[in-house]
Amino acid sequence: MFTEAIGFVKCFVLVSVIKITLILSLTIILLIPQIFFTYAVKSASHVIPLFYHRILCLIIGIKIEIRGKPSFAERTLYVSNHCSYLDIVVLGSILPACFISKSEVSAWPFFGLLARLQRTIFIDRKAIRSTVEQVDVLSKRLLSGDSLILFPEGSSTDGTEVLPFKSSLFYIVSKESKNLGNFIQPITLAYTHVNEKRIDQKTRSKICWFGDATLLNHLWNFLGTLSSNVIVTFHDPVNKNIFKDRKDIAIFCHKRISALLKRINSNLVP
Repeated sequence: MFTEAIGFVKCFVLVSVIKITLILSLTIILLIPQIFFTYAVKSASHVIPLFYHRILCLIIGIKIEIRGKPSFAERTLYVSNHCSYLDIVVLGSILPACFISKSEVSAWPFFGLLARLQRTIFIDRKAIRSTVEQVDVLSKRLLSGDSLILFPEGSSTDGTEVLPFKSSLFYIVSKESKNLGNFIQPITLAYTHVNEKRIDQKTRSKICWFGDATLLNHLWNFLGTLSSNVIVTFHDPVNKNIFKDRKDIAIFCHKRISALLKRINSNLVP
């Protein structure tokens, strides 16, 4: 028993170290080209991140099943539930879009740099006085032709339910705004398997980052897993003009995303 435990730990550490080495090598190789694209050729700034995230998925063993069709129309607002930092890798491997992230991420070592190079927009959800300013920044990105990815829960969860959506940032695609962005596409993320076994409450903590788990500890534990599966469902895109205001948009997206997540999770119960 003791020998088996030692063997498991050695295997876990070996897998984690190999993955970290590959991730760092990939990042270093693509770092300078991405800096060039980000500041010199913004129209091509999504090319390397798409490639980077797809290779990351291979390295860390994420298997993605895409359902529905992503809208690649300019100025689309993608709205998704949020389970983990892995959501960024998953969606970043599919969509040529900019993420909207909490301001704290910009100060994180390594991750903050990567986020800035992907032209992530950082917002401070607690600064009420700056809401207008933040909406203005997002609006300018839409007007420039960028599509944006929003996690309106404001926090990541264990993936069993969808928290209420904060509606303030939906203003950028509401009738009240003067933006050219017309389309909103809800996305449901559902993590279904870990190491080829159905996900349960115990293994959810390996994938989903929530509660008081620290980032580095969670990342280390995740890297020790061999594989994970996620279903990414793109709901039909909708035109902003069918909604009366930002709250209406938030409620619509929440209902779509939450209902499907419940159905998928119910099918995972033995």
